[in-house]
Amino acid sequence: MSLYVLDTDHVTLHQRNHPQVIAKLQTCVPEEVSVTVITLEEQMRGRLAQLRRPGYDLTLVYDQLIATAKYFCGLIILPFDAAAQQQFR
Repeated sequence: MSLYVLDTDHVTLHQRNHPQVIAKLQTCVPEEVSVTVITLEEQMRGRLAQLRRPGYDLTLVYDQLIATAKYFCGLIILPFDAAAQQQFR
């Protein structure tokens, strides 16, 4: 089994229905598509930062926060474990 790991940029493009990303992911078995917990963190931090900025439509930002949470529920989330930490160093 192959495991495809999407980085934050690819996740963002996927969420925005980028045609090339959509086309590529349609060729993958859904159970083989994953992200890292770091991508989850980056996306959630971005959504939460929007809530703190003046001028944003809060109903839209909260809708996006829910959509982001639902998006990640459908993916394998790879942990940042001891092996990842050692590789990072």
